[in-house]
Amino acid sequence: SYTIYNNATGGTFQLTVNGPEGTATTAALAYNITAAGLQSALNAISGIVASVSGQGTKSSPWQVSILFQFNIGNSSILKFIFNRPFY
Repeated sequence: SYTIYNNATGGTFQLTVNGPEGTATTAALAYNITAAGLQSALNAISGIVASVSGQGTKSSPWQVSILFQFNIGNSSILKFIFNRPFY
């Protein structure tokens, strides 16, 4: 699972999931997206089933669990990348 938070006051970001089957990126996400919205965005990526809780803040970060629906091979290469800075 992953822990993600930000202290932004505006803007958008994207998450890229790097895996052995290639990379996939979410649509632009609002800095204050809800856990349900983030979960929906991640689940829109083919081959991923995500579960997200939390508020995305330092005191209540998003807790993201992902199930990959394909052979992931070496799981050590799986990671999230923030593609846009917040402001």
